[in-house]
Amino acid sequence: MEYLINRPGEQDTHTALLYFQKAAALGHNDSLWKLYATFNEGKYGVDKNPELAACYYKLLEQVRTDPSKRFPDIDTLCPLPPAPARAADSGQPAPRAGIWFKAGDPGVMFRAALGDVLPTYRGVPVHWEWEQVSSHRRVVSGEACPWPGYWACEDLPSGERLFAHGVTLPQWEGRDVTWRLLRGV
Repeated sequence: MEYLINRPGEQDTHTALLYFQKAAALGHNDSLWKLYATFNEGKYGVDKNPELAACYYKLLEQVRTDPSKRFPDIDTLCPLPPAPARAADSGQPAPRAGIWFKAGDPGVMFRAALGDVLPTYRGVPVHWEWEQVSSHRRVVSGEACPWPGYWACEDLPSGERLFAHGVTLPQWEGRDVTWRLLRGV
C-alpha cells in the first residue's frame, strides 16, 4: 500500500484499496491484514471505520483457520467506501492528493495535499481535474532541461513555459519547484 500511495504527485489510495480488495478476495492473508489495519487505524488518509475493520478481521480469521478460503463476494461482504471525486472547483478542498489540472488546459497544474483549498488561476475561479501522472519527464528547479519543449510547474498553477535543451529550469515565486514536460518541440 505504501508504494501505491506515497509516490509524490501520484497518490491514489482508493486504487490501492481496490488492489488489496482483489487480493483479499483470493484469501491473501497480508492483504486482509492491511485492509483491517487501514480501516481500524484510519491510515493513509482513509477514515477510521470500525465496522469495515471488523469485517476484514473476520475474513482474516477464516483464512487463518482455512488457508484455502476465498471470498468471491467480498465486495458485498466488506464494501469499500466510494472513490473520492476527481474534479472540483476553486475554493473547494482537494478530495485527493496529487496533481490537479485546469479543465481543458493541461498546461496549468499544481500539486495539492488532501484537503488543500483549490486555488484560482490568475485570480479567476476555475474547474480543476485530478489525474494520476507518471514521474517520467519531471525535473526540479536548478536542473538542466533534458528535453526542449513546453513545461509546466506542478507545484503552483503557472501555465506552460517553453524551455530549450540544457537551460537551467527556474524557481517559481522564489522557491524550488517540480517541472513536468507537457510536449516536446
